[in-house]
Amino acid sequence: MELHMAQAIYGLNMSVIGADKTAYYSIDLTSGTSGAGSFSATPAQTQYTYVSFQGGITFQVPAGVASGAAPVTTTNGLIAGNVNVSPAINVPVQIVLYYQGKIIQSYEVQPGQTQGNFNWQVASNEEGPVDPKAILNAIVAPPPKP
Repeated sequence: MELHMAQAIYGLNMSVIGADKTAYYSIDLTSGTSGAGSFSATPAQTQYTYVSFQGGITFQVPAGVASGAAPVTTTNGLIAGNVNVSPAINVPVQIVLYYQGKIIQSYEVQPGQTQGNFNWQVASNEEGPVDPKAILNAIVAPPPKP
């Protein structure tokens, strides 16, 4: 099997479990590029839900559980971003970076806080065969258990 240098694809996930109020959550990537992602929320109330994957992960949801994930790539070996939560909520907001199905980095915005940032050194390329199915399975992971 011939090995090719391919761009490394990471899975970026933002989750909140048990928020006490409707809130806006955002990761604005300052380094790295995100693609289309997936999102889930419980309870599902479409009149209060907004989701975007442009430039990171953004959602506005009612109190409860929510998780959004998107593929992220980088050309400079850095995935970084600013996290905003408005208003402050009663539980942590969890940011997790996956690679090949494993958690390789994580960050939390603590309860009561409204902002934070992360800055993670990663590989821009991977050596080996590109397996699109494995990449997709690694990107979208369930939210962490409370």
